[in-house]
Amino acid sequence: MAISKKQLPLELTAGILLFFVALPLNIGVAIASGVSPEQGIISGLIGAVVAGSLSGCGLLVSGPDAGIGVLLLEMLTKHGIASIGALVTIAGLIQLAIGLSKTSHWFRMVSPAVVNGMLAGMGLLIICTQFHIMLDDSPKDTGLANLIAIPYAIKNGLLVSEMNAHHIAALLGAVTITIACLWKRIPHKAFRFAPPALIAILVASLATVFLNLPVQK
Repeated sequence: MAISKKQLPLELTAGILLFFVALPLNIGVAIASGVSPEQGIISGLIGAVVAGSLSGCGLLVSGPDAGIGVLLLEMLTKHGIASIGALVTIAGLIQLAIGLSKTSHWFRMVSPAVVNGMLAGMGLLIICTQFHIMLDDSPKDTGLANLIAIPYAIKNGLLVSEMNAHHIAALLGAVTITIACLWKRIPHKAFRFAPPALIAILVASLATVFLNLPVQK
């Protein structure tokens, strides 16, 4: 698909912003999936290059997907990281078979309520896992355990008796969420072009580095 000279600056800006959004998302999904951030970055890069080179659709989404983290974590727990390559290859072959056989429209028979319920469940599992990571703590073994432990984590992270890494991480998390929620309310449009999540993460990361805060980076 050819891009005109008028569209080129817009496409470049969109690509740069998408890169800065996808980069922390790749890292976040990797951590939530139980693998290293480096593996998340490499996987996202390979997926983007391969999909961008082979796809004939300009609207194809080839970036990281938070729902995959739940499935990947389950596979890692059952089969180990050595099996991930084979499992991803099998999943890709199944997708190719569905596309070539033109049977993908049969999935429209699935009720939207089922899909919404599945996505809501995945989102809840991710939130419960990331909540403990936000407090500079290790997530539990199961989603239910993470959910049950949230009140205890809030008590340890927010009720300050003696400032430690958990309290500082909780404060950084609260500031990050606040910035992300309020960024779009800035009246000047020049500041609103950037994604709120990107700005919030950037501010928190810079504060952690320059203030040398004792939290996991």
